[in-house]
Amino acid sequence: MVKLPRPPQAWNDQPAATPQETPLSGPDIDSGSAGLLDGLQTPGWHLENSGLGFLFHPQTVAQIDLGQGSHAAQPVAAQTPTDAHPAPHWSAADNSVHLSDAMSSVAESVGREFNQKAGKNLVVTGGARTPTSQAEVMYDKFRGGDRSTYRGPSGREIMSIYDQGIAAGQTRDQILQSMATTIQSQKDAGRPVSRHLDDQALDFRSKYMTDHERAILQDAIRNNSGIPLVEGTPRHIHGSFPLRDRR
Repeated sequence: MVKLPRPPQAWNDQPAATPQETPLSGPDIDSGSAGLLDGLQTPGWHLENSGLGFLFHPQTVAQIDLGQGSHAAQPVAAQTPTDAHPAPHWSAADNSVHLSDAMSSVAESVGREFNQKAGKNLVVTGGARTPTSQAEVMYDKFRGGDRSTYRGPSGREIMSIYDQGIAAGQTRDQILQSMATTIQSQKDAGRPVSRHLDDQALDFRSKYMTDHERAILQDAIRNNSGIPLVEGTPRHIHGSFPLRDRR
């Protein structure tokens, strides 16, 4: 008869010996937890045994000295993000809205005042524009029937280019190119058709505001050295903020 080899210990009926854990140095946290809890139950935070360890609540970090035998818990105040970086009182409508740091500060100042009085934040729909983006805005206004916003000489010149292009059957892109070229020439000559071209204007969405809230917004613009103008395509309140008048 062939004698089979002895199977490994894990195959035997006898359970394998449980490895002995080497106890950590220092006091027993379970037996000492009562003392720790007595010292940590303060109104601001407490110690809780979750089964996986001890958790500290709420936003507090406790430094416990387990090697010195004192079991002293020293709370370290956690920073609140809103204290270091307050949430802004305005937001951009989409990625096409570009604001410089200076105009972002203006938007925040207007938004903070509006929030204090109306309890809401502002949505900025327009900031700095290039001649091309300004032409697109004006094209959409003219196409939508708004012929009153740009009433000055520069605005009337651009409107004439739009009308002539439509009458000649030109495409949108062709008309926009002619408009943008003239807008650039006007800006170079020191008579820009809009302060958006000089990064001195903001548009605030007013479509969902009450009349009272629109009045609050216009006052906030004035209080920040701005000039408000109600526009309707799309519905918003434009604020011009000339550099020489800013606080």
